[in-house]
Amino acid sequence: MLILKYENETLSFVENNIDSSDSIVKLLTDVDCNIFGIITLYNGAKRILQFIKSNDHYESKFSIDESTFNKLGNSYIHIELFNGELSQKSNQLKLSFDLEKIKNRLAAHLSDEVYELTKKIAKLDEKLSAALSSRILENIRITNKELIQPGMIPVAINGDSFVAMYPFNNHVVSVNGQTAADGAVIIDSSMIEYKEEGRTVEQTFEDHTSAITAIHNLLNEVIANQRQIRQKLDELEIRLDSHINNGIV
Repeated sequence: MLILKYENETLSFVENNIDSSDSIVKLLTDVDCNIFGIITLYNGAKRILQFIKSNDHYESKFSIDESTFNKLGNSYIHIELFNGELSQKSNQLKLSFDLEKIKNRLAAHLSDEVYELTKKIAKLDEKLSAALSSRILENIRITNKELIQPGMIPVAINGDSFVAMYPFNNHVVSVNGQTAADGAVIIDSSMIEYKEEGRTVEQTFEDHTSAITAIHNLLNEVIANQRQIRQKLDELEIRLDSHINNGIV
């Protein structure tokens, strides 16, 4: 488990042992502001954790997939705090991973089919987000612009400044007493109360797969429409240039 403490402008470990592919990261501090955790992997890639206030501490979720697993060595974490236009960065701490346990959890919970589908949807979502937000964000003052990740949106913190956050972060509050972090609650079989009769886990999984496929098709349709619009704009620009070059004003 990973438990951090931020006190007197210094970040330290209370517990430093990540042994799961889905870990809840806790931050103990009396500071009240927008807090992000930045995990720097060995190759320089960064993972952004958005901390959410939960009772007397903050929580976030750190998920490890197969592409991240091979980059965990010599990874570091620090936090950045934002309050209006003011920001502060903490010291860095080296993370400790139980790679064997994480590898076993990945093997048990990921199937090749779902993993490949998730990667395709993530790529489409990234392209769509970039296409839709590249112009819009130019005129918005975002105080943590360097931490923006696919899926984040600007959230107003006062009349002039915004912070990029994940939408619906607090949509799920708790399940069976387990507090949510980044909209997800990690529970095991001992916490599950099965009340719906005549419905199996397999059927639920098939419903989720159908929903993901529908999202995939919708993203393809949106991207195709954008390409058509871009083509029509290019044609219009060519016709306008031709009209101007003909000397007709």
